[in-house]
Amino acid sequence: MALLFKHISDDKYIKEQFVDIFSLIEEYFTEDKKELIIIFLLYVMNTTEIDKEYIGKCLDKISMEGGRIVMTTAMKLREEGIREGKREGKREGKREGKIEDAKRILSDGVSVEKTAQYTGLPLEDVKNIDIE
Repeated sequence: MALLFKHISDDKYIKEQFVDIFSLIEEYFTEDKKELIIIFLLYVMNTTEIDKEYIGKCLDKISMEGGRIVMTTAMKLREEGIREGKREGKREGKREGKIEDAKRILSDGVSVEKTAQYTGLPLEDVKNIDIE
């Protein structure tokens, strides 16, 4: 894993050495130890441009369990992405709602400072709102 950490920013190296690197920890491709492999795979998938299909093929060369672990890992990434996307969408929706509220408040002649206080928006953001 030291090789993985040392070369994580070098996708070409990781891709070329993937089988060798993960062959060294083949003993962890068991049901009771696969969480460690999943953690390393999440790290690789989040920090490199190497696609999960390639990773799956490489792990299949090492162990039949390897491909299943990749699918489990990919599913976790997809679920995390969906959850994060929903959270981000909610945050953005709340912010847009606050901006619309601020526009109405400002158009009623309320000061920028009070509008920021009422909406919870940063003062600089309220100053930049166009109330046309």
